[in-house]
Amino acid sequence: MPTFKPGRSLVIAVTSVALLAGACKKGGSSSTKTEEAKADEADALGDKLDGYIECYNNVDKDAHDSMRYYARWLDDPEKGPTGKEKSVSGVHEIGASDVASCKKKLEEGKAKKPALPDLEAKAGTYLASLEALQPKAAEAKTYYDRKDYQDDKFAKAKAMHAPLWQAFLAFDKASDGFSDALEAESDKSLTAEIAAVEKRSGKGLYWQKLNFGQKAKNLLHDLNKENPDPKKAEEVVADFTKTTDEMLAYAEAHTDQRPSNWSTFESKVKSFVEEAKERMRTIRDKKPLSSGEKSLIESGHAEMVTGHAAKLSSGYNAVVAFGNGLRFKD
Repeated sequence: MPTFKPGRSLVIAVTSVALLAGACKKGGSSSTKTEEAKADEADALGDKLDGYIECYNNVDKDAHDSMRYYARWLDDPEKGPTGKEKSVSGVHEIGASDVASCKKKLEEGKAKKPALPDLEAKAGTYLASLEALQPKAAEAKTYYDRKDYQDDKFAKAKAMHAPLWQAFLAFDKASDGFSDALEAESDKSLTAEIAAVEKRSGKGLYWQKLNFGQKAKNLLHDLNKENPDPKKAEEVVADFTKTTDEMLAYAEAHTDQRPSNWSTFESKVKSFVEEAKERMRTIRDKKPLSSGEKSLIESGHAEMVTGHAAKLSSGYNAVVAFGNGLRFKD
C-alpha cells in the first residue's frame, strides 16, 4: 500500500493589488506612474493566477480522494483487484464538468499576461492528466456501483486496473508539479501585495490578515513535511502564534477596519492555531497512534485525528476558504 500524503492544501487565492488600491490615479509624478505600473502588473498577475487557483481548488481534492478511496480497499494497488478482497468499495467520482471548467480556466489564464512558461507548461500537463483520468474513473465507478464484478468474476476489474492506476499515478505527479509552480508564483504575488499594502496604508487589518496568511502557509509547509524537525516545529508555531495574537489584538482595537463576518474568520483562525499546536506536540513528543486513530486513518478520515497532518491541512483550508471571501476597505 503506498503512503499517501495528507493532501495538498488550497493555494492562497490572490487578490489583485490594483483592485484594492484605490489610491493610484492616472497622471501625476513619475514615481506615481511607476507605482501605478507596478500595481497594474500585480493586478494582471493576480488575475492570471486566480483562474489557475480556482481550477486547482475545484478538482484536485476530488481526484486525490478518488485515488485514496480506490487504493484503500485493494490489498496491493500495484497489482490491483484479485476478487479475494474483504470488501469492495470502487472509486469516487471525478466530475466531468469540473474538469471541463478547469480546462476553461487554464486556457483563459494562459492567454493572459504575464507569460509564465514554467507554470503554463505544468498546468498543461496537469490538465492532460485529468482529462486522461476522468473517463477511466467514471467507467470504473459505474462498474463498481452496479456490482458487475459479481457477474464477471472481476474480469473487467482486473482489465481496468492497470490503465486506471497508471492514470492516477500520472495525475498525482502532475498535481505535485502544478501545485509547486502555482504556489511559487502565488508566493511572489502575495509578498508583493503585502509590501504594496504596507507602503500605501501601513500595517492595518488588511495587512495583518495578509501577513497572517503568509505565515500560516509557511507553517503548514514546515509542519507537514515528511520528516518535520521537532525544534523547528516549536519555533515556527511560536512565531505563528505571536503573529496571530497580534492580528487578533489589532482587530479588537480597530473594529472599524473589520469586514463583515470577521468574527467567523476569527473563530476559524483560533481553531487553526490550536490544531497547529497539537500538530507540533505530536511531532515533538512522537505521540503514538491509538487503535481508534489508526482505524480513522485507514478508513480515509485522517483529518479527524488530532495532531495529524491531514487535520492541520483541513483547518488551514477552512481558514483560507473563508478568508478569501472577506472584503476589506484597505
